[in-house]
Amino acid sequence: MLTLFRNLLRSKVALVLIGLLIIAMASFGINDIFTPNLGSSLAAVGNRTVESSDLDREAEFLLNRINQNGGNSTQQDLAQSGQLQGLVYQLANRNIQAEYLERNGIRASDQAVIDVIRQNDIFRSAIHGGFDRTSYVNFLNDRGQTETEFTQWLQDDLTFLAMSDGLASNVQAPQGLTELLAVFSEERRRIAYIVMQAGDLPEAVEPPSEEELREFYDAQTSMMLQPERRGFSVIAVRPEDFIHQVTISDEELENQYLAQQSRFTSPGTRTYEQFAFADETTARQALGRLLGGEDPQTVVATFNGRQLQTETNLRSAISSIDLATAVFDTPVDVWNGPIQAANGQWIIVRATEDIPGETTPLEDVADTLRAEITEYKSSRLYADSFDLIDDAVGSGGTIHEIAEMISSPVYTFPPVDERGFTRQGRRVGALLEIEGALELGFQLYPDEMSFREDGGDTQYIIRLDETVASYLPEFEEMRDELYDVVFAQKRQAAVTEYAEAMMQRINQGAFLNAEAQQLNLEVDRPPMAIARSSGPQIGFPPEVMARIFGSELDQAFSIPLQRGYFIGVVEAIEVPQGEQRTAASAPIRSNLNQMIAGDFEQAVFDVARENVNAQINDAAITTYLEQYQPVQ
Repeated sequence: MLTLFRNLLRSKVALVLIGLLIIAMASFGINDIFTPNLGSSLAAVGNRTVESSDLDREAEFLLNRINQNGGNSTQQDLAQSGQLQGLVYQLANRNIQAEYLERNGIRASDQAVIDVIRQNDIFRSAIHGGFDRTSYVNFLNDRGQTETEFTQWLQDDLTFLAMSDGLASNVQAPQGLTELLAVFSEERRRIAYIVMQAGDLPEAVEPPSEEELREFYDAQTSMMLQPERRGFSVIAVRPEDFIHQVTISDEELENQYLAQQSRFTSPGTRTYEQFAFADETTARQALGRLLGGEDPQTVVATFNGRQLQTETNLRSAISSIDLATAVFDTPVDVWNGPIQAANGQWIIVRATEDIPGETTPLEDVADTLRAEITEYKSSRLYADSFDLIDDAVGSGGTIHEIAEMISSPVYTFPPVDERGFTRQGRRVGALLEIEGALELGFQLYPDEMSFREDGGDTQYIIRLDETVASYLPEFEEMRDELYDVVFAQKRQAAVTEYAEAMMQRINQGAFLNAEAQQLNLEVDRPPMAIARSSGPQIGFPPEVMARIFGSELDQAFSIPLQRGYFIGVVEAIEVPQGEQRTAASAPIRSNLNQMIAGDFEQAVFDVARENVNAQINDAAITTYLEQYQPVQ
């Protein structure tokens, strides 16, 4: 329905309506779900039903939204993911809400529905600008809806909108709450801070001793267990591997250019003459004479017509769609019409000259065409190579013999764990980029080689060369790593201890400037007072901002960093007063009003759910979904 209203309503009200529809179709529970005798209907609420055609239509709208950025999801995908069945319950919930409001006398008038339909641009005539019944009927046919079904749907939407507007205009947030939130959002703070690291401490941190390393090794044995790792040889074939085999002759390039010449030609123009007549009947009589070969000036004089200015235009430059169609879709020198103009006159038109657009020379687009042809041909060679690879694998040769047969290199990878990391912690990205290769490699037996596998944009063969079993490294093997870890912990512990002591001194009356001077550090102060939303602009992470606004005036705060500490002091707190607070309160009050209205709206729909039952036809839903099940 959202897609319909993007086209149907092009006004500010439409935006509100769209938002309401999202609320109206939110997921609520349904009471008393059972399988009644509903015939082919999927669900029923009072006299309202959900039919398979309704579900098809909603599924189409949903797919349009999902695929609008280049996706290719289908109705079968919706069925398999459960979204198609979910749409049935959304439609039933919509009917529950509409039924409850109608029972309580809340219903948009028939005249309101008529006004919306008649005022929508998609139902306006391109000729006279008024409501066009034919366009309206064609619209209903395209949707597969009767006029009664469509107007009820639209009336429900207008009802939801009326209720939403009524709530929004009659709820007001308390003044005290809005001012409190205004103070919260507009409060500003000025801070001073330093960033202290281990190298800034007055005394250097002692390196870990041999005893400390062994104690850490003994305590962390379970963390040092090395996982199984495997080494592989891989043949990987991609479309780009065949680019060097592609040759493109000048003749082939020219043939492609001629075949796609319309692509490189700008739109053409047409010169056309027009005669205007007072009414449609006279215009049709004049058209008959002109098609019979009579002199145009004589015909104009006979029927009291008027010759309009001869024009030359692009199709896109003609504002009337009907006129543009008559000019460009009719052969040159053939009269067409009549077409009603905006001033009420009826026009007969004839194109007298077709002027082709300018064509871009081959030399200007040769590189583009050559790149496209190269990509196409290399993709074809890539696809054709599948049989060659399969035959090579079937020959029973080694991976190197197979590589020689298909003229492809063998890539050898060091032992990695199931995440793709070596013993030294290096991530082997080239292997991980082949979709599914690492997972398959860990399923192979020693010295086993796979068949050709499809890795998305890569065809590959993988062989297990080496298996390194899981083991616990000896102390000497781990010593360098242990040293780095333990030393880092000692440095961080020393920084933490000093930072805590510094904060205690500041909170007892010391000054941050004096503390920084002891460490030969400069105190930084942001040039502007900080708001709660300032973090991204000044580079402060959320945890720093939380500490800044959670601290009292002149109180020190600290945040541990990866290799040090952030230590700061709140030096000033600026609270909005007077006009500043009033100005900040206005948008906050508006947002609060919307939130409160939304809560009221939710409450109305909760009551609707409790008082109106939906009947769900499980058998019909199952039958509907079966048509989208994959063939076994």
